[in-house]
Amino acid sequence: MSLITQLTCVCGLLLVWSSSSDAHGRLWDPPSRSSMWRRGFNVPANYQDNELFCGGFTMVPIIETVRESGDLPFLNALRGKKRQTAPRR
Repeated sequence: MSLITQLTCVCGLLLVWSSSSDAHGRLWDPPSRSSMWRRGFNVPANYQDNELFCGGFTMVPIIETVRESGDLPFLNALRGKKRQTAPRR
């Protein structure tokens, strides 16, 4: 194989491999509330402070449903119906 073909194969494999990685991280400087225990603060330990999840794309349909109905979808499923009155604020 020529050098160009080998480099193309290696670059292609690296691109495929790197796109399948799952990144984790934590706020370290300044520390977030869930990571403060690692810096010596007297707070409860959160051993999963590198994998906090705020929703991302999976929350978009839920947010749209809440805007329409004024209720959380999982509560609708528990109650079996949508809220009939406007939500209290």
